[in-house]
Amino acid sequence: MQKKLFKMVIYVMIGALLLSTVAGVIVALAGSFG
Repeated sequence: MQKKLFKMVIYVMIGALLLSTVAGVIVALAGSFG
């Protein structure tokens, strides 16, 4: 049970990292175009 929760936390962290990276790229692109 605890192992499953740990796996979920890792997936959430990776997802958050990917989202923040994508958001950063979008902001950088918008800044260069705007």
